[in-house]
Amino acid sequence: MMRIHVLAAAAAAVLLAGCNQKPAEPEAPKADTAPAGTAAPSLVKTETATAYTCEKEGKNLPITAAYGTNAEGKPDVVLVIKGESFSLVQDEGNSARYSSATGLEAGKGLIWETKGDEATLSEAPSDKIADASAATIVRTCKKK
Repeated sequence: MMRIHVLAAAAAAVLLAGCNQKPAEPEAPKADTAPAGTAAPSLVKTETATAYTCEKEGKNLPITAAYGTNAEGKPDVVLVIKGESFSLVQDEGNSARYSSATGLEAGKGLIWETKGDEATLSEAPSDKIADASAATIVRTCKKK
C-alpha cells in the first residue's frame, strides 16, 4: 500500500512539473504567410535596425527600420509600423530611397527616404510608386 502512495506521488510530481514547462516557441513567419495587405518581411539578412519617432500634426508613431538584403541580394528595409511589417526594396540609382507597391492601404505603396538622422514615410498609388511627384508625405521621422 505504501508503495502505491509513493508511485502516485511520483506520478503527480511528474505531471505538475510538465505543467510548468514553457510552450514551444512559434516558428518565424515564412515569406508567404504575411498578413493580407502587407509585404512579406525580408528574412535573409539584417545588418542594422534603427528606431524612429515619426510625427504628423503632433502625434508620434514609432517605426523600426531593419536594413539588410533580400533573397535576391538587393538592399532592402523592413519597416515595422503598428506591429505590421512592410518590406521595401532600395530604388536603383538612389541609395537613400526604398519603395514597395504594397502599403498601409489597398492600392497605395510606401516610400521610405532617409537623410542623416531623419527619414520620410510617404505613400503613392501602387502603379505610380516610382513617380516622386505622386507621393504624399505620411510622416516625418527622426532617429531615437
